[in-house]
Amino acid sequence: MDIGPMEVLEILNKNFDFNITESILGETILMDPFSAFVYSTVTGSRYLTNSVFPFTPKGSFKVFYNACNYNMVTGLFENASLYRTPYNLYQKRKFLFEGNKKILPLEFESEDELREKLKSYIDILKDNARNQKIILYIVLKSQKKVMGWNLF
Repeated sequence: MDIGPMEVLEILNKNFDFNITESILGETILMDPFSAFVYSTVTGSRYLTNSVFPFTPKGSFKVFYNACNYNMVTGLFENASLYRTPYNLYQKRKFLFEGNKKILPLEFESEDELREKLKSYIDILKDNARNQKIILYIVLKSQKKVMGWNLF
């Protein structure tokens, strides 16, 4: 069985009791800001902040690249200071923790198609405040099997 955007919505609805809601971009899952932040951190879903490089906190809380070697990587630390803590993220991106968010599953065939969709979504929403309420859960169609989107 192939899992697509509608099935993602149903899984989140039935297993986690998040409501399916309509948006100008289609059906989405409505989440409180904390749940949406955790969801984005775990899945790498992107806040629709811009069409070139939408923001995601994924990887922000990495501490070591390899636990045995203790190699520092970009993540929680920036040089020797705690840089990407939730508090510091709040200082720079207050929208992360304010207002409910809508999770929009999005499949695409190529990076060009993704860029076009991102640009069109931002054009449809028209302003940054509305954009920041949308989180895109994006999946390249050719990676669906690798990423566990297919059920047997």
